[in-house]
Amino acid sequence: MKSISPLGWAGDVADKEAVNAQRNILLIVTTGQRGDALGGAGVWPIQTPHLDRLAGDGLALTAVSPSPADWPGLVSLYSGLHVRQHGVAESRGEMGRGMGWLRRFRDAGYHLAGVGRVGAIAEELHEARVVAEMEETEPLRCEYLRYMHRRGMVDAVLEARERRERSGPFDPVRGFAEPANDVDGYIGQKACEAIERLPTDKPWVMVVGFTGPGNDLAAPVAYLDLVEEKPLKKKYVPAELGRVDAFAELHQPRSVLQSLSGSGAAKIQRDYLARVCMIDCCVGMMRDAVKRHGHADSTWTALSSNRGHLLGERGLFGCTGFVGSGSYVPIWITPPKPMREAVDPNDAAVRENDGLVSGVDLAATLCAIGRVDAPDGCQGVSLLGGLMGETAGHAAVLSEFGKRLLLETAQHKAMFDSETGEVRALFDVFIDESERSNLIGDPRGAAMVDMLRWRLAELLLPMRPVLWN
Repeated sequence: MKSISPLGWAGDVADKEAVNAQRNILLIVTTGQRGDALGGAGVWPIQTPHLDRLAGDGLALTAVSPSPADWPGLVSLYSGLHVRQHGVAESRGEMGRGMGWLRRFRDAGYHLAGVGRVGAIAEELHEARVVAEMEETEPLRCEYLRYMHRRGMVDAVLEARERRERSGPFDPVRGFAEPANDVDGYIGQKACEAIERLPTDKPWVMVVGFTGPGNDLAAPVAYLDLVEEKPLKKKYVPAELGRVDAFAELHQPRSVLQSLSGSGAAKIQRDYLARVCMIDCCVGMMRDAVKRHGHADSTWTALSSNRGHLLGERGLFGCTGFVGSGSYVPIWITPPKPMREAVDPNDAAVRENDGLVSGVDLAATLCAIGRVDAPDGCQGVSLLGGLMGETAGHAAVLSEFGKRLLLETAQHKAMFDSETGEVRALFDVFIDESERSNLIGDPRGAAMVDMLRWRLAELLLPMRPVLWN
């Protein structure tokens, strides 16, 4: 009878050949991707067949990002550490060498490759095609900009980036007609080419880092047709800005948010969702390339994002903070076909998970797949038990940016000032899913504050800073 080993490989656990089979990992890292932005979730009117299949064939969880800020959240994914451990709290802090989970794989003999937004980990990789950050304007410093310069189209890219800097998502330059001319289309294409060169005689890890969907750029026009526009045209309610300042930082001028119309909000949503559809297409092409080059039966696919993204909730877009979907990210782990065949797809227990999940759990899970030790200081836990219907995760999770800390338990979300210890907001998410009723100052909340402080102290106590090489 077939069973699943503690490390998550299908087959008879006594079968050494199955247990020791090569394990490759294709890791897809996006920027600002919502866990509900796929057609199968039934939340948004989009067509994402490849993302639907990726989530449906494995373990699809929603995690709290260690930081809703772009760069610190990305460093947490690559290091497996919380912000106060890796120390990169600013928008472009340097990530040191040697402390991330990739070094563990390198030392174990894995071939490491990366394409796209992988500059933070390029020195750990054996081969890399690095696409620079969106603020870069010098073609010599970016593979994508060099490509567009050779095609005589770099001025159009720079115009779009300049307008993005001025207006965010509110007045974007229309996307390119050719998907390969878009930055994420280019990344997807180069990732497929890189998969063709991956070794067959040793295990590998390939990291593909997309700049979207939360990069505030319009997608190529063809993908707009994959988003049904009519359901998006709902009434837009402007933000109550005084109520979000305590736990969010806005990316747009307040006057723009206050004057935005319902149709304007729908255009922003459509651009974002169209970019999700483009990434969906890239995911399909990459998985086809894995299969075409003989890696399908030994390759795990994982997808996650550095931060979440708001699409009008509480009147906000993008945003860095603990409001709604801004701090939630997907963690999807899809095993290769041999393991999937050992799991009954009709077993509802396989899809259940009662624990809270953190973005640092991705590193621990990838290390469990690769049979290497997790990075020093990693507070994450492997989520592979979730593939067997076991509870995976934590009783409480933490997120952090600036001077703000979020503690989330199964019932409560509490936002603290990390300098003063003051509780800025407290929500009971059992009875207030939309997080409208702040219990600070309310007798119902007073009894919870001390308990949550103790829970926060328990989380913070083992989080010592990790020194970089």
